[in-house]
Parts: sequence; C-alpha cells; structure tokens
Amino acid sequence: MKLFDMNSIKALQTQIKPELLFKVGWRGHQYVLAGYPHLRAFLTFDGYNIETEPDININTEEIYFDHKENIPLGDSIFQDAVACPEFFALIPPDIRDIVKIFSDSHWKILSAISNIPRFRELIESNSAIAYLLVHIEEFNPSFKLYHDFFYIDLLLPRRQREILGLAGFPASDQAINITRKIAADAINIRNLKTLRAILARESRTGLVKILSHSPVITSRMLQLFARPEVLDIISPNYIKALLNDNKFSLYLNSLSDIARRGKQFGVKFKFTRFEELPQTLIKANEKIEKARLDEEKFPLPPIPGNEYIIPLKNFREQRSWARTQNNCIGGTVKFKLVKKGKSYFYKILYKGESATFEVRIREKSLVAGDLLGFKNKPVTSDLRKYVLEWFDSGKKGRVFDCGKSLK
Repeated sequence: MKLFDMNSIKALQTQIKPELLFKVGWRGHQYVLAGYPHLRAFLTFDGYNIETEPDININTEEIYFDHKENIPLGDSIFQDAVACPEFFALIPPDIRDIVKIFSDSHWKILSAISNIPRFRELIESNSAIAYLLVHIEEFNPSFKLYHDFFYIDLLLPRRQREILGLAGFPASDQAINITRKIAADAINIRNLKTLRAILARESRTGLVKILSHSPVITSRMLQLFARPEVLDIISPNYIKALLNDNKFSLYLNSLSDIARRGKQFGVKFKFTRFEELPQTLIKANEKIEKARLDEEKFPLPPIPGNEYIIPLKNFREQRSWARTQNNCIGGTVKFKLVKKGKSYFYKILYKGESATFEVRIREKSLVAGDLLGFKNKPVTSDLRKYVLEWFDSGKKGRVFDCGKSLK
C-alpha cells in the first residue's frame, strides 16, 4: 500500500486525461479510479490518497473495495458493489474477452495485461499458469517482497516449468499439461493449491494419471481429489457418477464424514453402486453407530452397584460424571484402563454427598482405589465407611475381570 499527499496525487492526475478518471463513493469513503490502461485506484483519507487495489468483475461491470472496518458480522463486501459502466467501457473488447474467462482477480489480470502486453500470450497458452503468476506470493511468500509487475516482468520470460517450480509445483512437462486442462471457471487459489498437493503426493500417482488423461479438469474433480479419504471408499466408476450428480457437494461431505468416522471406529467400506447411495449412507451410519457403541461399551462391572453406588458402564457416562465432579476420569487414559479390564469407576450419591470410587482389578483380586469427592476433595468418614463395607462385601461374591469371573 502506497501513501501519497494531495500534491503528488494531483501531479499524477495531470498525467492522466480527465475522461479516464472516475470518482466513486463507497461506504462513506471517496475513491478515485484511473481507467484502462492506467488502472490505478486511490482512497482519499485525511488529506492523503492511499493507493489501493479493488477487485472488479468485468462480466457484471461491478467494483468491490476491500475496506472492511465496521462491517456487521456475516455481511459481505459484495452486497453493495459499485456500478461504474463508464470505467468498464474503456476496456477494449478483445481484452475483456480474455479476462472474463476467469472467475475472480479481474483487476490483477487486467493490470498485468496493461503493464506487460506479452502477459496476454501466457494467458492464451496456459491460463492457469498466468493466474498462478499474478498470485505467486500466495504460493511462495518470498515474492511478497516485490512489486507485482516487477516479479511478473521478471518471471514471464522463464519457461512455464520454472514458474511452476517457484510456486511449489513439480517443474515437469506433465504438470504443465495438467494445468493447461483446468477449466477457466475452476482456476482459483484454493483449487491450484489443491492441485499442487495432489501432484506432490507420491502415494496418489493414480490421481495424477486420471488428471493427465482427462480432457478437462473441473472444480468438482479437484474438490473430490482433495478428499483422499473419500477416494479410498469408492470405486472408479463411482467417481464419474458422483462428479455429474446435482447433489455433488452434499454427497461429498457425507462420504467424507463416513470415511472419517469409519476409520475412527474400525469400520471399512467400499461403495460400488452409486444409484444406491442414499440407502448406502443410511446403512453405513447405522454400522458406524453400532461400532461406536461397541467401542464405548465397557466390560461388566467387577461388583454390581446399588442405589447409592452406580457403575459407569460406558465412556459417555464416565466422561459426563468426570465433568460433574470436575475430576480426571473422563480422559482417554482412564477410559483405556477400563476397556483393558484394569480399573472400573463408580459414581457415589450418598446422603447428599457425591464422590468417585475406583476399583482396581488385579489378576486374581480386586483392590480399592481412590475414593474422592468433588474436585478430588476428601470425603466424609460416613461415606468412606459405607463404600468400603460395600466393596469388602462385594469382592467376596462373584466378580468379573473384563467379563470373566474372578475367584
């Protein structure tokens, strides 16, 4: 961002024909725009003009200023775009046709063409690499040290593979051919970063092969390929059907959730019939839920409880009681102790007092563990006496270790 005083801005304006200058008001601020081929924008503020970079949409002929102070939460700068048809009328039709193929960054691309005419040739050769070049600081932060047109002018004579290499892509002919196939409406920073990750992931050579043989690479393809967990649970035929479905985004998120939770609870899937997907998702969720309940279910308590001493029979109960008592039994370590049959926890509600009691399970015996109140404070002697009498009586009867009887 550059700061100019009023005298310097007036001097600059004398170099530009008056008919190429436009004053635009937006959210109480005054902007001065220089039209094509100059493409400069200034925010007038406190006697100074701050050079800024708006965004424009050549297709809708709208201007957006990225000035976000005091914008309500959830609001968007795109809700009150500024219309200035005279500004857009200065852009030559052939240049408009080149720039409008991109879904965003029209100001950056238009400025690059205006300042470096041969940049147009790169767009016509490989529009994705051209877009990458005007945003290369997003892929290689070291370029933030340079002015936009300086590094574009510096890098433009280089081979396309060198530009890709500087942006963290494989510097290969294969990468050039793949980027050349990206549909114009799929070219954006997020998708290019996704593609970079795919090309750099050696374990995903199959995806690279698919991209290499695809006539066109769509945004949906890149969104899907960014979810390797989904690709692991669907067949190749499934991919094509999913990409062409109207509910692509919904199904992609659902499949990703199924894959993630299935892995968490040890449930494997391989979906092959896309036409059965809605029913398949329902059944998969039911299978995962059953596995989750089995995972969280504890062995039988070594001593049956009573109305005052209640065994915590699953992870949810144990975690909930830990929060109520503000103690540490809700963590993974304690959970694993119970699952492995080494400990069991009971909640105590006796004469208005609450506590937690641990029964430690040895190979052929039970041992009384900690008996602690709220926030691990000591319990009353009355409660301690009651619990230990229950424990001594219970361990003489039938007890269990991981579901097996203790003698």
